[in-house]
Amino acid sequence: MKRRGAIKYLTLGTGAFFITPAWATGWAKTSVSLAPTFLTVAQGELLAEVVETIIPKTDSSGVDSPGAKDLGVHTFVQRMVTDCYEKAAQDKVKNGLDTVSAMSIESYGKSFEQADTTQRLALLTRMANSTDNNQKEFMALMKSLTIQGYVTSEYVMTNFYHYVMAPGHYYGCVPVQAKAPAEKETTNKR
Repeated sequence: MKRRGAIKYLTLGTGAFFITPAWATGWAKTSVSLAPTFLTVAQGELLAEVVETIIPKTDSSGVDSPGAKDLGVHTFVQRMVTDCYEKAAQDKVKNGLDTVSAMSIESYGKSFEQADTTQRLALLTRMANSTDNNQKEFMALMKSLTIQGYVTSEYVMTNFYHYVMAPGHYYGCVPVQAKAPAEKETTNKR
């Protein structure tokens, strides 16, 4: 039975790899144009703040790295959930965002967008460690898609991974230098 389960999950994983849309690798804000989405405008703005809380803008040793919101990862997440997930997962995202909003107002008396960074992190951590499976699954999906969107963005691929579409470059017209006379004599004697 274990072997059958392993084969099943391997097949599903391989299928998921081939099903992932082509735009999901090395994407940029312009390449992920948002078609009609399942989220309202307010939920989309809340999603932008959630992904920014997961991967915030940083300044380490004088090098600024943009946060998830700056790179448009929230747009990537919306597009992935719209294109690659079923309605049940889309509903889970909607309900999760509504829960984030309600918990923020209940806990801090203000919206998630108005909460400070410490409050935001505490709220998302509480949801990730909750006994409610819906909250756990929502946070797991948000973390996963945020990380995927961030590391596959055009900015990260080109500036941190130095990704080149086709490695190496062919230089067809390179001038050839003539060998020095001393080198010619030694190569002829051999």
